[in-house]
Amino acid sequence: MNQPVIKLTTDNARQVHQESTSQHGFIYRAIVFGSSLSPKKRLALYTSILLLSLSLVWLPISLFLAFTSPKFTSEWTLIMPGAGSGHAVNLDSLGQATANIASPFTNTSIDPLVNYREIVTSHTVLSKAAAMLDISVKSFGKPRIKLIDQTSLMQFKIKGDTPEQARDKSLAIYQALQNQLEILRNDEVARITKSSLSSIEDFGSKLQQTQLEKLNFQSRNSIISVGQFEQLVTQMEYDVSTEQKLKARERFLQGQIQHLLTSVRLKPEEVSYAITLRNDSLFQAQLSRQAELKVQIDVTSATWGSSHPKLNQLQATLRSINLAIALRGKQLTKNQNLTTNELIELGSGKIKAILLEKLAQFMAEAAGVSKQLSQLQININGLKKRIENGAADAIKLEELSRKQQVATTVFSTALAKQDIGKVDRFASYPLIQILAAPTLPESPDKLHIKLALVGGIAATLFIICGLLTLWIRKRLLQKILLNESSGSH
Repeated sequence: MNQPVIKLTTDNARQVHQESTSQHGFIYRAIVFGSSLSPKKRLALYTSILLLSLSLVWLPISLFLAFTSPKFTSEWTLIMPGAGSGHAVNLDSLGQATANIASPFTNTSIDPLVNYREIVTSHTVLSKAAAMLDISVKSFGKPRIKLIDQTSLMQFKIKGDTPEQARDKSLAIYQALQNQLEILRNDEVARITKSSLSSIEDFGSKLQQTQLEKLNFQSRNSIISVGQFEQLVTQMEYDVSTEQKLKARERFLQGQIQHLLTSVRLKPEEVSYAITLRNDSLFQAQLSRQAELKVQIDVTSATWGSSHPKLNQLQATLRSINLAIALRGKQLTKNQNLTTNELIELGSGKIKAILLEKLAQFMAEAAGVSKQLSQLQININGLKKRIENGAADAIKLEELSRKQQVATTVFSTALAKQDIGKVDRFASYPLIQILAAPTLPESPDKLHIKLALVGGIAATLFIICGLLTLWIRKRLLQKILLNESSGSH
């Protein structure tokens, strides 16, 4: 069975929704059904609202454009060099002092350009720049700063009432920035120097303490340096080597002496007797006289017989000569046990002079070598004793010397680093340079006019769109409500 179709007219819809209007109140009724004004009156009302809204928008904009003085913008660019620097000083026999100034862009977590931007916009820098131009900080204003990515450039823009004022503001900001950076660098150097001087004072005290400790130890001990102990060891090694060479020489000389003694058939002590007797002219004259008397005795005995008076006289003279030879020989040799015949044999020329002289030479050299060995042995024993007694002192002295060397190195390196650190003052606050000088603007800045016009036009469009929406809202809402009512029935 077909259901009857119910048709709702506009009046029916109004009647249906008026029932709900009583439930939602006056505001709902005013939004959906509007007022009961005629179309002409509604048009006049909306026109009045439009004109009033536009006047509220454009009157302030007109006043702003009329009474705002023109502004001139000066632009300039700063660049920050990115290269680092380094210094090194070699300290002879001590060490090396280095000071490396890294590039300001090596640390990815800290951007020096951002730091400089904050320094430029700080009250300190702006107040200094304003003071240079004898204006207030508020009148001076803040510059606009743009950091260009992947570069070390900073672009600045600042406005002024005149082109000259805008340029002067730029120059004042740059000068104030440089002054502030110089103050920060000086403060950093002063603080680092103060801290370094404190450390250097501590290092100097430690160095002085180690020096006094070493001097006190040296004054109490015979070993005053490690080099002295090393010299003792070296000297002992040299003496031991010399002793071995002298012993070898002594053995050689003794062999030669024994060989020559066998050849000349003399005892060692008789060699000196023979040489002494041979070198005495009186003893040799007596020997010559004795030889002549013996010849005369033999001739006289053979000619005149053994009973001749002259022979007796000659024999008496011979006896006196022999006695003189004995006395002279014992006086020279200082040996009373030698007989006259032994003295004559030693002092005569039967023994070859060359062998005797060579034997005497070897014996004299052997005696000298023996004395050298004796003295050398005394020296070696003394050195051994000094080395044994000074070994512990040398070790202690070497330890003290090492401590002093370390203290000296640390102290000298600290001094060198402090001096090197003053060479480059741009470690924490890098150098900046003007890449593009501040410009002198030729025409005023029109950006505020453009922004005001864009804002006014946007507000006008919003107002018109809003009023149009209010004008057609009743028809749209009723159509929507009508569709909803049809769907519900």
